[in-house]
Amino acid sequence: MSRKRVQTKSKIVERLETMSPEEMQQRWAALRPRYVRWLAFFIVVAVTLFTVNRVEHFSQGVVNIINVGFQISCIFAVMFAVMTTMSLVFGRATEKVKG
Repeated sequence: MSRKRVQTKSKIVERLETMSPEEMQQRWAALRPRYVRWLAFFIVVAVTLFTVNRVEHFSQGVVNIINVGFQISCIFAVMFAVMTTMSLVFGRATEKVKG
């Protein structure tokens, strides 16, 4: 018979569960510059690949490689756009409600 393993929570999961809202806000705000840099990088790559594909005339094999690179860079640009938006939403300062 197989033994059942007791699953323990990782340190990261425990830390995220015990974070206060202020700490979570600081964490999102600290990650925002990284997301913006990667977003800018993938946008530049996508625009460059698009422009090269339109301006230059390559063989079909090279065009296929450029198109795949363009599609991958667009996927990552969308992903980092979402992450940047999340950091703006979850990283904004919360107002203290006086009660």
